Amino acid sequence: RRQAPNGVLKVLTIGTLGRHKGHFEILEAAARLRHRPIRFLLAGPDHTSGRGDGVALRRRAIELGLNGQVVFSGPVGPDRKWELLADADLFVLPSHAEAMPNAVLEAMAAGLPVVATPVGALPEMLPDGIWVPVGDPQALAEVLLELAEDPVRRRHLGQRNRRRVEALYGFDRVLDALEPLYR
Repeated sequence: RRQAPNGVLKVLTIGTLGRHKGHFEILEAAARLRHRPIRFLLAGPDHTSGRGDGVALRRRAIELGLNGQVVFSGPVGPDRKWELLADADLFVLPSHAEAMPNAVLEAMAAGLPVVATPVGALPEMLPDGIWVPVGDPQALAEVLLELAEDPVRRRHLGQRNRRRVEALYGFDRVLDALEPLYR
C-alpha cells in the first residue's frame, strides 16, 4: 500500500459513530498526534438503531482543535466505501465490543493493515492485527505513530490481511462452508 505523495498517513474507520466503536479514543489519539502528518477519516452515520454519538464526536473534535486533521464523511454507500478503502493507508477499529465486523473484512480485502482492540472475533479474524487495549488512546497514538514511520511493515501486514480474507472469507469458501448446513 502506498502512502500519499505528500507523506500524510490516511487512517480510516467505517461504522456508526460512537463510543462503542472507540471513536472518542480515535479523537484523543489524533490530538496526541496533531503535529504529525496523520489524518483521520471517520466514515459512517451519526446513529444506527438508536445507537451513536456523531454530534458529541464532532463537538469533541472541535474542542480538541482537530479541524483538518479529522474529517467526518457521514454515511457512505458501497461505491464510496471502496473508494475510501482504496485511498486509505491504515484501518482502525478500537471498539469496546464487536462480533465479526464486516468493516474489518472489507479493510482486509482492500489490503489494509488493521489496528483494533482484541474483542469479539477480531483476534481470530486478524492473527496479524495490531492490538491496542480497549479505551486506551495513548496506546492507539503510539501504535499509529510506529506504523506511520514504517511503510514496509504496513505493506506486509496489508498483504497478509488480503491473503487471509481471500483464503478464509471469500465467496467460494463461505459457500462451501454453508452448503452442507442447508442440506
